[in-house]
Order: sequence, then structure tokens, then C-alpha cells
Amino acid sequence: MRAHYDDDQIAALVCLVAMVNAANRLGVIVRQQGGSYEPGMFAPWRTDRQPGQYGSARRRGSAGRWERTKQEAGMSYPKELFHGDKGQVSGRLWKNESEPDLLVGTRSKVHYLATGESTGGQYGLYRWDMSSEPGRGSGAHFHRTMSESFFVLDGTVALYDGDRWTDAAPGDFLFVPPGGIHAFDNPHGAASMLVLFAPGAPRESYFEELADIVGSGRQLSEQEWNDLYHRHDQYMV
Repeated sequence: MRAHYDDDQIAALVCLVAMVNAANRLGVIVRQQGGSYEPGMFAPWRTDRQPGQYGSARRRGSAGRWERTKQEAGMSYPKELFHGDKGQVSGRLWKNESEPDLLVGTRSKVHYLATGESTGGQYGLYRWDMSSEPGRGSGAHFHRTMSESFFVLDGTVALYDGDRWTDAAPGDFLFVPPGGIHAFDNPHGAASMLVLFAPGAPRESYFEELADIVGSGRQLSEQEWNDLYHRHDQYMV
């Protein structure tokens, strides 16, 4: 090599090779068969990647490896919702010491952080505080029209992903797409979590019906429970 390149050129070449290798390991670029490279972590994700293939880029919480492809490069921002030339003061701050919006018996306190109505149907976000009082969780179910996500804030929340139960600690997150079976409970004491529905739906109506049933002690028939669930896109399994 020294017969064709001086020391500075060799050093630059070594540096370039090291940068390419580092980018490949990080998933910024991915090496294809034949030696060419394609964009990696800065292109949309794809799921047909085998573990260990093309570096180590992956989605948080995924057990497998992921890469991005040109086919999904059409992902773009949604259409504009605000058309003004200047921004406006419209944010709303929720303080941690705020009183709950709903009590479900003596076991659960629900805070309506952002309802589907207040977000224009984009999402609904709720804080769910559960006491150490023994009780029953949500029961396994799925939704047809919306995803549901859980983020644990405090304590231990038992989360069911349709396959197994996991004791989730603060900072743990579960995403459930439409049709995904899921459930939650807090068998280990007091706990708190955020629950996100997207797109937004009138879930507070469902919560309030539940609170009324629990508070009144009213007993529902199986058909009445099914009617309640179906009105609110909840299908028990």
C-alpha cells in the first residue's frame, strides 16, 4: 500500500473504513449482499430482519433486530392541523397535586390528563392510580378501533400482553395495537400508570359507567355486561 499512498492518505483511508464499520454496527447504514450499503436507522423500520443481521439497530423493547427500507420511506408527517402564520398560546398544564376526575370505588383514582375530545380525537391520556386494596383488574380484552399503551409511574403493575403476565416496574412500557389482547392488575400493592388510547375515544364515558356500577353495587347480567363492553369497543376474551 505504501508504494501507492503516503502516510496521510493511508491514515485517512483507515479512518474512513473505521467510520463505515462503526456506522454499520450502529445500524446507521446496513451492508447488503454484494458489498453495497443502504440507509439504516434513519429510514422507516422493517420487520423482516433476522437477529444479528446488518448490525444492531432495533426498536426499544423489541426482542428482534429491525432495519429501515426504501419501501417504507413514504412515511411522512400528517396533514396540517394548524394553518396560522404564527403560533398561539394554547397549551394546558396539569399539576401533579390535582384532584382526580373520577373515583372508581375506593380502589382506583382516574385523572383525565387529555381526553379524546380535548385533543380533537388524536389521543386520550389518563393517569390511573390504584390503591393496595385487593380487587380485580381489567380482565383480558381487546379493542377494534384504537391502540392502548401503558407506562408505569410508581409501584408494580401486572401487565398482560396476550401471551404472558409481566410485573412491570416504573419506566416500563407496553404498547398494544388494535386487536391486541391485554389486561392489567396491581396484585403487589399501590401502583400508578399512564394509559394512552390512540386515536382518541370517549373512554371517560366507559370509566364513569364502571364507577357508577361499582358505587351503586348494581349487579349486571352477562348480556348487560356485553352491551356495556360493545358500546365502548371492548371485547372480553
